[in-house]
Amino acid sequence: MKNTKYKILALILVSYQFCAISQSYKFKVFSEPYTSLINYNSYCNEKGATMDYPFYLKQVFDLDFVFPYFDLSLDSLYLDSDAVVDHEGSAEEGYYPMYLFSMESYFAKEVFDPTQPLDSDIRYVNTSIDNKKVFILEFYKVVSGDYVNTEITYQQRFWENGDIDIAFGDIVIPDSIFVPDIGFRYDYGDTIEYYPATIAIVNVDQSLVIEIGGDLNDNPVVHFGKETLNNFGIYRIPQKNTVARFYRESSSTNTDIITSNLAYIVNDYLVLPTELDCFYYSIYDVNGSLIIKSSDTNLDLSSLNSGIYILNVVPRNGNTRAQKLVKF
Repeated sequence: MKNTKYKILALILVSYQFCAISQSYKFKVFSEPYTSLINYNSYCNEKGATMDYPFYLKQVFDLDFVFPYFDLSLDSLYLDSDAVVDHEGSAEEGYYPMYLFSMESYFAKEVFDPTQPLDSDIRYVNTSIDNKKVFILEFYKVVSGDYVNTEITYQQRFWENGDIDIAFGDIVIPDSIFVPDIGFRYDYGDTIEYYPATIAIVNVDQSLVIEIGGDLNDNPVVHFGKETLNNFGIYRIPQKNTVARFYRESSSTNTDIITSNLAYIVNDYLVLPTELDCFYYSIYDVNGSLIIKSSDTNLDLSSLNSGIYILNVVPRNGNTRAQKLVKF
């Protein structure tokens, strides 16, 4: 599986004011009733009818529109059962641009029958919603890896304005396989390891990674950086009707408030991006008492007690910004 290994955060950082760092995409989570595809193409039936292996997705899909992705304009996407999305040339360059809820590979679990809808399927369609063109791929009641007691339904949506959605339907994964706050169970025979599910997008020259961590339904963490974080990812199964969206700053699919963060934590260190050009920052407790004031952009917070704090960041140019900081 093409899964990037991340390292869990010791702090959760949440801000409801977008940082003024230039980004091509923003991120948010919202609720929307999940609707499975009604009019669609069945990948499994198509492949089964030609005697190809029908249960594992691996195909280039043509789009009915030009899809803007960072600085690229794409007319097709390469999708596979690892929930990793490639575009032409990306694999040869040694990187994978999109991880859209990647964990163990997804497989359809039923024998194909070209004359009947399948009870477990991989579906796709080029369509329009509210006069906006979109390509939708749906993993419908698939299993994850060899775990036959799992059942996963969710969609990947690629909008003509460049927005990328992950819309979650019913997901049944026993806690023994996806352990909350620990991750998905990978059985390598002689060892068992746990890793989170991966939601991330990467730009063309690999200078910017936007990755999502924590719990999508409870203050997810958004990390903007030049490198991925070890064991960083989704540690709880998203609830049904949850939609996670990467949307381009110039897009108009939705303009609701977004979730982002000014800083992130690696191994108990508070790290502020250099692009922020921080003059200094302050950390206060919930009573308003000053705990720390520093200009160190890589500060050790291991001695900070568990609790809720407020982080105020004062850049050299621009307005002071604040975010809630929770340490466990």
